Amino acid sequence: MGLPLGFVRNLRGSGCHRARQGVFLGDRFGWRLCCRYPRVFFWFFESVRFEEDFLLGGQVNRLAAFAGFLLAGLVTAMAVVRIMTVFDRNPGCGLDCTSPELEAALLAGLATVLIFPLLGALLTRGEKLTARRVIVVLAALMIGFMLAATCRYVFQLHAHYVAAEKARPIQPDLDFMYMAIATRDVQAYTESERGQLKAASMIPQWQRCAIDGASCEKRPGQARMLCKAGVVFVREPDWKYFSLIPKENVFGAVPLKSMNLCAPDNQP
Repeated sequence: MGLPLGFVRNLRGSGCHRARQGVFLGDRFGWRLCCRYPRVFFWFFESVRFEEDFLLGGQVNRLAAFAGFLLAGLVTAMAVVRIMTVFDRNPGCGLDCTSPELEAALLAGLATVLIFPLLGALLTRGEKLTARRVIVVLAALMIGFMLAATCRYVFQLHAHYVAAEKARPIQPDLDFMYMAIATRDVQAYTESERGQLKAASMIPQWQRCAIDGASCEKRPGQARMLCKAGVVFVREPDWKYFSLIPKENVFGAVPLKSMNLCAPDNQP
């Protein structure tokens, strides 16, 4: 026996519809209606089961997305820690003697693991939970964290290049042919715009410098040298604090006899 068309249209206002909203047992009209028309009875329970399956499927999808964000966070954290510890010189004692680079890398990895699922859940809450959105959010988070770790790597690389350049010994060339080493700290000077010397930096003890020549007509005399600080001038009273290294002179250069660069038979 089929349902009348008008009854089907008005079904949302019937007792079965109100029964689905939690008043089924307390509504005698709805009970008699569903018992009299079996199709309405089965339609009611099928619709309730469909809603339960839909809610259960949403919860499963959200848990799956959360697990995906957590797994992606773990993978990204391992990559971030690896990138940030490229220049770490840990002596092999692990966390017992951690370096600042290792501590920063571990903190960044922990933050990555925590931020991924939290930010992923925030950006995919409610109706925004779709496969496409999850993939886009995952890709954006991974790219962002990897770019941040790469930027830190670039800055660390630049700092290591600067440190390596400072540690690189001075090499003689055709302009600065004679090698010498400072036996104590020596004051270095640079030439000002007016041609006068002004104090610049100190040449530390045991630093090598390459000698170009000396201006003996000036009082006091000035030796032009290439040191770590660049091209500097050393006054004549401080020449005695340098020791010549003839073996490190440029190839073919005639060795100096002493650091008395203004002697008639010793001028470079």
